[in-house]
Amino acid sequence: MHLLAAEPAARVKQAVIITGLCRSGTSAVAEVCHVLGFPMGRTFGAPIAPDFRLDWEDGELTPWMADTVEERNATPYSIFGELAWFDIEAHVAVRVAHSHGAGCGGRLGFKSPLLAILHHERERLEARLSELGFYDRLLVWVTRSETAIERSIARQPGAEVLRRWNGLIHESSVPRNHVLPYEALVANPAFEVGRLASLLGVEDPVRISQAAARVARPCS
Repeated sequence: MHLLAAEPAARVKQAVIITGLCRSGTSAVAEVCHVLGFPMGRTFGAPIAPDFRLDWEDGELTPWMADTVEERNATPYSIFGELAWFDIEAHVAVRVAHSHGAGCGGRLGFKSPLLAILHHERERLEARLSELGFYDRLLVWVTRSETAIERSIARQPGAEVLRRWNGLIHESSVPRNHVLPYEALVANPAFEVGRLASLLGVEDPVRISQAAARVARPCS
């Protein structure tokens, strides 16, 4: 899980996987990682009102996972519509090509609270990354106070669905290499972003400064 120091930096393939409870601050951490050079894929274009930020997560992975959760819980409701199938192997291959096209070859980022529910799918993702040589992976668990999470959920469309999803997440069963408290990130972005950058092997001070500058007041 640590940097493969024996290999030249350019050959190291790295991935960051970000998860946590819904509305815990995973989008903010994903945006930081995106700026640090770990592209998050095709992000949703709609801003999160009233903060006017993008929802930083994989624009195909998360809808598929949302439908999978809904299907497994035998409920007819899905906030993303129906996705009858999903080829995670092909999806990761597309993400790798996108990373190279963006000049971030060898680095990938994935974010979804639902990775904390669908353990088998997270394992499939990690297995595919291993097959492609992404042996250096950092699993980041984002935390936030229960009060803040509930306040944020209450403002969201589909609040009951988000609460139900959070009820399916058993924190003790989710592996993690790094715990990042959202409140700490907002209170001291330079320190927390620097700590995360160090774990990811990012040494570029410009990238680190730009990533820290993206951390603002708490999202709604």
